[in-house]
Amino acid sequence: MHETYCQARDAYLASALVFRKFQTKDSYTRAIDLFIEYAPKPLAALDAGDADLLVRFGPWLLDYQHKHGDGYAPASALQYLREVRAWFRWMHHNGCLPAPFPFEAAIYNLDEGLRDTLFQADQRPPEPPDMTQIVQYYDRPYVPPDVIDPDLARRWLLTSFRNRALMHCLADSGGRISEVLSLDVGCFPTQAFVRGVWRVEVKGKAGRKYCLWFWDALKAVEFYLEARRKHGGEELHDDDPLFVNFLRYRGQRMSRSAAGHLVADAGHALGMGKVSLHDFRHWRISDLRNRGVPLEDISYVVGHRSTRTTQRHYAHVDPERVAKMLKKL
Repeated sequence: MHETYCQARDAYLASALVFRKFQTKDSYTRAIDLFIEYAPKPLAALDAGDADLLVRFGPWLLDYQHKHGDGYAPASALQYLREVRAWFRWMHHNGCLPAPFPFEAAIYNLDEGLRDTLFQADQRPPEPPDMTQIVQYYDRPYVPPDVIDPDLARRWLLTSFRNRALMHCLADSGGRISEVLSLDVGCFPTQAFVRGVWRVEVKGKAGRKYCLWFWDALKAVEFYLEARRKHGGEELHDDDPLFVNFLRYRGQRMSRSAAGHLVADAGHALGMGKVSLHDFRHWRISDLRNRGVPLEDISYVVGHRSTRTTQRHYAHVDPERVAKMLKKL
């Protein structure tokens, strides 16, 4: 028996049970760590009076933003509650919970609470910002006016072309940043730029394969690759990273944090407030939905196993589009 939450967490995360269809290890880790932060008493001290332990964790999650300034939407809180529930089931089956703790009652109370509280009523897709503004922000080449050294100016120009291609790829595909940054030069052979639409197979969540789709981005990618071949100072190979650093850490694959800074900086400069990389995914899905693309096709494009995931968490519907549709009817 594990005597502390941390010991039970580590044993659970090390087991194969954590790798389920829709969740990742990082998400489970975050959920359990939040519960440990919330836990009103140690694991070994749980007793018959803690039947509402898991129910009280829900409001604590929703109130987290008032204490730390970085709260969780009802949909995220619901996901964390479900992951903690799975962890408690594992602890129950593996003898980690103290005998006085009423496990069945705690699970029943949580399930009933999820039906009656904010989580169902307030769970609606967020309205994403207009990410075309971010794309357009990086459409024009930029070299700082105080850069005089020719080599540094060349690398700044290549960085500018890279940023443009990256933003177009994120906007087109709606892919996760890890998937887009995993692309190599060989993912875009010559035939990619003559077919109008191109797809590249990548590994998504839990190692599941699906395709990123590109159309408007192809012109920006082609221009970027041509610039690298002419001015990059090295021969390109198929297994070279597509998006690399030209200023610091030259030649290395671009990092997630570097891409995040680009989006955040553009959002700040445009007065859009806080904008994240994942907003590209929300925006693309909602854009396709509002253009009338069937939900099944959108789920296929963005690599969701279920249309419920697309509808519930991403596909914000534009009321103006609905109004126009009703007028036509």
